[in-house]
Amino acid sequence: MKAKIEQILKEELPNAFTRVVERKAFYGEPYLAIHIAASDYKINNISGQFPAHCSLMLLGLGLEVQVYGGSGGNRILRFPRVELQKEKYLCYGSEKVKFRRPQRKEAAVLRAIRKFAQNWKSVIGSVISELPHSKEVDYAKAIS
Repeated sequence: MKAKIEQILKEELPNAFTRVVERKAFYGEPYLAIHIAASDYKINNISGQFPAHCSLMLLGLGLEVQVYGGSGGNRILRFPRVELQKEKYLCYGSEKVKFRRPQRKEAAVLRAIRKFAQNWKSVIGSVISELPHSKEVDYAKAIS
């Protein structure tokens, strides 16, 4: 399954930083951590903190959004839109990458991962001028 996921990510996001890591949950059950980011640049030199980082967890055939060490999930940080009252005093705003839990079948899980990667590209493209770390990261290249 790991090789199939890596192949999908390579096809959909050839210039982005992707990583599929096998880990064990605190109760010992193995799962796959699926990471997508614009590059491997470490924000503030912190391991695991990448620009436009989103992540999923595959436990058995259950796929869901997961935050690892305060980074990831299905939200991409962007600069706040100060003209909006609710974002006026924020350090960052965010855009949600659409995700729907698939059926617990391999084909459905793989389709969902492909769709998530496509949605990630779409969100990056729609807010590319509002993304932080643009001096260090070429977002246009990541989504091409």
